[in-house]
This record gives sequence, C-alpha cells and structure tokens, in this order.
Amino acid sequence: MERYPTCMPRVQRPLAAVLLPPHADLAGIRAVDRTKSTPLHHACMSGLVDVVAGLVRREGLEVNALDALKRTPLTIASKAGHEPVVELLCGIPGIDFNHADCEGENPLLAACSEGHAGIVELLLRQVPVLDIMVRMVDHAGPLYLAAGRGHCDVVRALLRVFALVGASVNVRGPHRSTALHAACEQGHTQVVELLLGVEGIDKQALNRSGYRPIDLAMKHPRIVKLLLDHKDSAPSVAMDEVGDPSTTPDSDDFGLWDAEASSEDTGSLEQ
Repeated sequence: MERYPTCMPRVQRPLAAVLLPPHADLAGIRAVDRTKSTPLHHACMSGLVDVVAGLVRREGLEVNALDALKRTPLTIASKAGHEPVVELLCGIPGIDFNHADCEGENPLLAACSEGHAGIVELLLRQVPVLDIMVRMVDHAGPLYLAAGRGHCDVVRALLRVFALVGASVNVRGPHRSTALHAACEQGHTQVVELLLGVEGIDKQALNRSGYRPIDLAMKHPRIVKLLLDHKDSAPSVAMDEVGDPSTTPDSDDFGLWDAEASSEDTGSLEQ
C-alpha cells in the first residue's frame, strides 16, 4: 500500500490528499502511516473540518477505516472534541456510530469521558441507531463515565435521553457500581444533585464490595448531607438492572467480576 513520504509532517498529510486532482488514484487518500491512520484519521484528530469535507466527498473513501487501535475517524474526532467535524461525519451515509476500539470505547463513550457536551448532544440525536447502553471493557457506560468525571452538561444530556427511552440511572458499571457511586466517590456535588433529581434513583444500591454511594462519599460532607436529606423513591424497574449480575449472575457481559473479586480489597472505583 502506498505510504506518505516520511519527511511530510503528519498534520499536512490529509491536506496533501485533498489537494490531489480529482482524477488521482484513490491510493493517496487510502494510504496509511505507521499507526495505520489514514488521511481522514489525521484530519479528524486535527479538527480540519474543510479537509474532512474534501475527503468524504471522494467516492470510494472508507469512512469507517480503523487505525492500529481500532479507532474510527468518528471516535477520534469525538475524543478530541472537534464538534464541527463530528457534525459533518454524522451526516455521512454508512457512518458507524457504535464501533468500539481496543478498549471498548466508541464515539459516545469517548465524548462522555472527555466532557464534550456538544458532541454528546449530536451523537444522542442518532438514537435508536446509537447504543446508549454501550460499555467499555471495564463495563463503564456513558453515564458512569460522565458522572465519575464531573461532566454535568453531559450527565444532563444523557439523563434526558435515558428518560425518553426508559433507561435507568441505576445501570451498573465497574465493580457493579452505579453512576451515583462514581459521582459520590469523586466528590462531584452538582452531578450528585442531578442524579438525585431523577425519579427512581437508588441511593441504597450496593456495589460488589457492599458499599452504598453514601459510604463512598464520607470525605465529601456536602454530598453526605444531600444523600441524607434526599427522600427515597422506588427504583425504576424498566431497565434498572440492565447488565446487573445481581439479577443475571451468569451474564457473559460481567464474567470478569468473579475473576476480579479475589484481587480486590477496597471499594474504590476504577477511573
């Protein structure tokens, strides 16, 4: 396969491909570097929306090409926070919204983990094509990631869609912890307030180590007070235990838990 000249700066590679004459061979825009990244990958990483627009107009371009880490251009743009690029890619026929890379991260998870609320909003418009219950290799889902990192705007956007599709905020993540566990442990007061405002939130949920959210919030007095003052409501049943091994102990999705249990000696959440 044709490769770029090693002397060409990486950021210029996608631009060079776009400037190829229309009748040029597609090898130029399909070429990969040592990381198996195509010009489209590089353009998305750099946020070069005009270059991306030029590339996706080329007939025969693989818009879902994978680099060495199995990342698509959309995942790269979502992770890097380039909203105009993501918006452009969302309108491309055949774009893959759910492909997961080597770590299980897809565009939505990437945007949620980095706190790119605008991109999350763009991606959530793709529901039901977009899988909002997706999880990474460690079982962290979009809401868990956003809550654990304190991304209030992302959490707010996710909660709106969860309500529309009947998903529950009590869905389990790493160590069978919920988003409320994650927010409490990390001291994200505003996120805790958002979650407590959702009907059916389960503040008594036990993670794999037997800890409730309040048990993980002891270093954060304001959060403890919020939890104590909150009036309990019945946990939602619709999708409350999606992927929860307390109801599906033999679930393949959470088969790693038993193997991990012997090595875990604390209730700390993986970040």
